Amino acid sequence: MKSSMKKSGSGFTLIELVITISIIAILAAIAFPSYTSYVIRSNRSVARGVLVDLAAKQEVLKLQNTVYSTDFTYLAGVSGTSYYINRSSLVEATQASDSIYQISLTNASGTAFTLTATPVTGSPQAKDTQCTSLTLASTGLRTATGSSPTTCWSK
Repeated sequence: MKSSMKKSGSGFTLIELVITISIIAILAAIAFPSYTSYVIRSNRSVARGVLVDLAAKQEVLKLQNTVYSTDFTYLAGVSGTSYYINRSSLVEATQASDSIYQISLTNASGTAFTLTATPVTGSPQAKDTQCTSLTLASTGLRTATGSSPTTCWSK
């Protein structure tokens, strides 16, 4: 008498693997653009915070000395009228691999100033077409350039 061996149904079929991989690919295609958009908005928030912080320091300096600073020595601890920041708002005197924005001080006359945050070329932030630059003036005027500048200063 022969014993018949039954094949157990363990493992996956090729069609099951293809369907699983297809579902993962669809989910990744949906999630990645959302993640990229979140990173861009988060970095933009960092830049806004830095500009507001620098403007507040300028106002304190003007109250103490009756003039605004014409460079970043007092405001950010670096000499010159521009520096770079990374996602942690850390000041970098020169562009580094993790730099996301260049912060510039222009129209600094002692009686007025303009602060500008411009995305660093090659950084993930350079893909931000909605807000290609953020500007904050000593008058309190907040402006931006890009395809959707009215949303750049909002949360």
